[in-house]
Amino acid sequence: MIDILEQLSLAVGPISKTDVKQLVESINRKVMSFLSAQVVKTYWLEEAQDGVLLRPVTFINTTQAEDPRPFQIRGEPSGILSWVFLNRCPLWLEGLRSKDLSSPVNNEVDGSIVAPDFLDMRGKYAWMNSMMCVPLTVRGDVRGLYSVELQASGRLNKNVLDLLQRIARSISAMLWNADVYEYDLEKTSRAIQQFLATLSGFAFDPIFLEERFPSGFIARPFEKSFSEVDEKIVELFKARGVHARRYEPEGGRRFIIDEIMSQIRNSHFGVADITGSNPNVLTEVGMMMSLNKHFMLIRAKGDPAPPPFDISQYPLYEYELGTEGLRIWNPTDNKYQSFEQVLDRFIAQLPMVTGWT
Repeated sequence: MIDILEQLSLAVGPISKTDVKQLVESINRKVMSFLSAQVVKTYWLEEAQDGVLLRPVTFINTTQAEDPRPFQIRGEPSGILSWVFLNRCPLWLEGLRSKDLSSPVNNEVDGSIVAPDFLDMRGKYAWMNSMMCVPLTVRGDVRGLYSVELQASGRLNKNVLDLLQRIARSISAMLWNADVYEYDLEKTSRAIQQFLATLSGFAFDPIFLEERFPSGFIARPFEKSFSEVDEKIVELFKARGVHARRYEPEGGRRFIIDEIMSQIRNSHFGVADITGSNPNVLTEVGMMMSLNKHFMLIRAKGDPAPPPFDISQYPLYEYELGTEGLRIWNPTDNKYQSFEQVLDRFIAQLPMVTGWT
């Protein structure tokens, strides 16, 4: 059985705590029957606010004494089990009922001395005459305890110690795998919940319905006076098979700035009216720059607000909207030219990486 258990512990991958508990309980019943033990118990570590907590994973208790309970491990041992955990070594005690537990006793494993401060077998554990406890270790760290307690004395020996240590190595590996598996499940669950929380405020950008068309994002002040310029630019783009739009609320739970960022990301290029150095428009220009979008800067002719230094190296076209339509001032020729001419040059210069097909 032990050989198969060892092979299983090496071969098994992700495993649930329920499966490990079932396996350990089956082993404990065999150990209890073999040794005529009254108690067999397995503890495993949990993190706690102050130190660590050892919690019984599974146990068999045929005595009238209370069942094993979780106990805390701090810097110093507070009982015989914590002594094993902190000293990282197995313990074997014999003939306890015939010994004065107010005096040190020998650890039969190696002859070392166990101080009476840690011998907490009086009172409710007075029935116990012998015990053996081995640490459960993973990669050199103690993660739990495996203990057998007997009413009789003389049934424990070095062979039993070797047997319990082999069992301990195998179940340690599987309990560790169960911890990893449980952590992965929790991590996956948290990731899914975070995604669902994000999804609750998500709405598909309508631009995807028109993905066969090139698309542009128009950043402009929200004042109504800019609507006519905006509509004219949209009209000119439409005549060239290009879908251009300003920010459109999506009706979800996302922040407006997230919606704007999404709409700029899903556009091939941008046009920004920086008249008055409007802070909202400049923020959108910053988004275009961070997303590596090609963009055209425009502003009303005669606008007294100087363009920000950070974008002063980009071409800036000054426009006028009048009876002759939307025009761009050409300082080189000292005259106006149609916005269509500037627009056609801008479109022609857009590289293929912007998404043109």
